[in-house]
Amino acid sequence: MDPNIVVDFELQEEAFFLCIRNLSEGPAFDLKFEFSTPLYGRSRTLRIDQLPVFRRLRYLAPRKEIRIFVDTLPAFLAHQEERELKVRIRYKVEDGDTLKKSFPHDLRIYEDLPLHSSASSI
Repeated sequence: MDPNIVVDFELQEEAFFLCIRNLSEGPAFDLKFEFSTPLYGRSRTLRIDQLPVFRRLRYLAPRKEIRIFVDTLPAFLAHQEERELKVRIRYKVEDGDTLKKSFPHDLRIYEDLPLHSSASSI
């Protein structure tokens, strides 16, 4: 079975993550990622798109997920100027064939969301 790799954002309370998931039972090899625009985290002090995981991910096991903390959502939106982002991935399957996918993200969907923080009083 060929791997089904997805790249998506996830919001958990105020924490904003970029996730790489293999949704299938097949492994993926030699994953390469290309971002259409820089993706900043940690109040713009870190280029998320330049992390080693996006350059040297040699193997992604079946049903494996890698969650990368980007920032709190308010800080991310305050510092990420470009709101439209496309992530292209290329990876190999067990028989050596190469698969390609593209994931367009409009980060404006996260603007003005009511957030729940575990630190807030109930």
